[in-house]
Amino acid sequence: MTGIFERSPGKRWPRSQRFQLSSKGSEAEASYREVIVAARVESGRQSFDAARAAWASRLTLDPNDGLYLGELQSGPRSIEEITRALATCGSTKQEVHVAIDRLTGLGLMEAVIPPPPPAPPPHRW
Repeated sequence: MTGIFERSPGKRWPRSQRFQLSSKGSEAEASYREVIVAARVESGRQSFDAARAAWASRLTLDPNDGLYLGELQSGPRSIEEITRALATCGSTKQEVHVAIDRLTGLGLMEAVIPPPPPAPPPHRW
């Protein structure tokens, strides 16, 4: 168990915080999807890796960032939901945190602001 002084640097998000794609992030995710679909024409892992690397270098991103953007394509998700969805890809919670910090800083992803709580009913005294 990590101690308070051993935490990784970066923004601390509330556990229930949800994230969504910004308009810039939606464009980046769509271009990622196009590149990956085009890479399916060739066979083998090398064409897939080359397509991801070309996409990332064009946008100055990490090749794995396309996975995180793709998870948010269907709607807002929490860190836990993203971690669970990408567990089969080998992504850890710490990697997800780092990616979210990086992508929110670049304006590709944004935190969803929850609606205000409903007003309490008036009291009748």
